[in-house]
Amino acid sequence: MKRAQIAVKKSMLQPHRPLSKTSEVLSRLSRAASPILGWCKRRARKPLALALDDDPSIPPLVELALNRFSISCDSVNDGASAMARLRARTYDLAILDLGMEGPTGFDVLLTLKKEAGLRKIPVIVLTGDHSDEALARSFGYGADDFVVKPFNPNELGMRAYRLLYPLASR
Repeated sequence: MKRAQIAVKKSMLQPHRPLSKTSEVLSRLSRAASPILGWCKRRARKPLALALDDDPSIPPLVELALNRFSISCDSVNDGASAMARLRARTYDLAILDLGMEGPTGFDVLLTLKKEAGLRKIPVIVLTGDHSDEALARSFGYGADDFVVKPFNPNELGMRAYRLLYPLASR
């Protein structure tokens, strides 16, 4: 390259101005909340997931994570209402918390995998239990995936998408 061309290219570069702390945080939040466009938006019907968690702050986070992948989400707070909802509607995915009062996530998972009409619903266990026992019991009872809290919303969305649309059907 000639020296004149290099001088012109250097003059065309914009000076880098560092973002303020507030604008950096806002830009990160807007990137996180913006939907992923393209391949997952072209589906005819949005799949429907049921999020079961006794902590009221978790279902909105799950909904945000799944909406980025064009997956609708309902939520319930206890195992009994989860089973009633699963029997009343057709769900494509279940996201369960293990540690709850009354029927636990394990109880719901066992019931899901025993009933013929609900057996085919993929299940993601989303729990704060980091133990190997919880992991082994979840997979032993038929869970399809296991995610530990605190979770990355993008990872949860990708795992849900992978279960709903296996590679062979894409």
